[in-house]
Amino acid sequence: MVSSSPYGDTLDGRPKKDGRGRPRKTTGTTTRRSSSRGPTAPKPKPAGTTSARKQDHTKTVLTALHLVLTPLGMIPTTALDAAPFMEHSASIAKAGNEVLQAYPAAAQYIAGVATHGPLALLVGALLPPLAQVAANHNWLPPEMTSRFGAVPPEQYAARLAELNRRAQAQAQAEADAAVANTQVNGHAPAFAHA
Repeated sequence: MVSSSPYGDTLDGRPKKDGRGRPRKTTGTTTRRSSSRGPTAPKPKPAGTTSARKQDHTKTVLTALHLVLTPLGMIPTTALDAAPFMEHSASIAKAGNEVLQAYPAAAQYIAGVATHGPLALLVGALLPPLAQVAANHNWLPPEMTSRFGAVPPEQYAARLAELNRRAQAQAQAEADAAVANTQVNGHAPAFAHA
């Protein structure tokens, strides 16, 4: 049966009305009808089962710790402060696991921080080029930047010059091959004449 009321009908088919006798305005959502059976009881668990297996959060804590401490280790003013935390990160992660076992809400938050794949991936991808920029301008000591693959500026400039030389040689070889493909025995192919 199609409703004649713009606000829907009650179970007995009459238009819905508010407390003053006017048709009730709705926001477009439907109300949920209560079950005639009453509230349902939770299903009993089989005897001998534990509530939930405890999840190990050690890796999660370790990942979150490294996400924070790695950039701090690159800054000269905070490198010495970050170093002891990095040195003892395994025991910190173990203790953090115990805390997160007791506080599941905190575990969800830390897991969200540690498992933001794209964010962690971006931070990890940015560290090597940022370390090279820091090495190029002598902003950080070489022993810090070399951890992320940075080399002294002179060595980096020589590597770039070699890459440019190879790229130019490749481009010249491709151009020579294109010319060779358009000529057969020094002459243009017959199908090229229109």
